[in-house]
Amino acid sequence: MGITGIPQTMEALALWSKEFEAKYSYYSEDNRRCTEANVNLHLKGLPKFLHGFGWKLAATLIEPDVRPCIGMEDPPAWLSAAILSILKFQGLLVRYTFLPRLKEMDVLGKVNDQGRVQRDRYLHEPWYVPETWWSMTLKKLLI
Repeated sequence: MGITGIPQTMEALALWSKEFEAKYSYYSEDNRRCTEANVNLHLKGLPKFLHGFGWKLAATLIEPDVRPCIGMEDPPAWLSAAILSILKFQGLLVRYTFLPRLKEMDVLGKVNDQGRVQRDRYLHEPWYVPETWWSMTLKKLLI
C-alpha cells in the first residue's frame, strides 16, 4: 500500500500518536460548527428545555482530549460518573441476561425491483418520508 513510517512497537506507536495529536489536534471553528449541527440533530426530538442537559450528556460521550478541539465544555464530574456507571450496568445486563436472537434481524430493508434499498422502518430523521398528521402534531407538542 506504500505506507511508510509505521512504528514497530506499541511504545513507539504511543509516542507517535502523542506527537501527532500535539501537532494536528487543535480548535477549529469548523469542528465546533459540525459538532453543534450533529448534537442539535440528535436533540431535535427533545423539548427545548432539555437541550442544555442534552449538550452536557453529549459531552460525557466525547473523549476529554477531543472536547477542546471541538469547542465543547467539560461535563460535570457527577454526570460523567453516572453515565459511565449506567453504561457499565447496561453492558453487564446485555452480557448476562439477553438471549441470542432466534432469527436474523433485517436492519437495512429490502431491495426493490430497481435495485434500491427500501426501508420499512425509519429510526432517525426521515427527510424523504412525507409528513403525516401524526408527525406534525408530535413535532408541535415537543418543540
